[in-house]
Amino acid sequence: MNYLMRIEPWIIYALLAIFSWGLWGFVSKLVLERASWASIIIYNLLGSSIILLAYMFSQGPPRLPVGTTAMFAVLSGVLGAVGTTCFMLSLSGGRASIIVPLTSVYPVVTVALSVLILGDVLSLRHAAGIAFAIIAVALLSYD
Repeated sequence: MNYLMRIEPWIIYALLAIFSWGLWGFVSKLVLERASWASIIIYNLLGSSIILLAYMFSQGPPRLPVGTTAMFAVLSGVLGAVGTTCFMLSLSGGRASIIVPLTSVYPVVTVALSVLILGDVLSLRHAAGIAFAIIAVALLSYD
């Protein structure tokens, strides 16, 4: 019997994302004690560009979408930038231990829109998980 479980690549990427974003929030708070949120975003863009371009081009040249798909891709970038800017503004004036968990509830918006617009179906277990996540964030976010 094989006791080693095959780990799907998406799980590894998800765990790396959690770890990276966790460090990102912590390091951002440290840097915000010495620099403005706007300067940090500029350096974030530089660092992000290096990593993203290196990875994309290691996979071959990307095929750029056109039309509505391109419009939604740009909108995605704009919304990400608005979220990052608001996160940095919040983090520059408050405690990381409260702001990071509070802002981490954003997937609930994605799930709700996916159910309402894309027709995704939530099981009772998934709905309970979302409810517990919201409760956990509330407990972590208040003094």
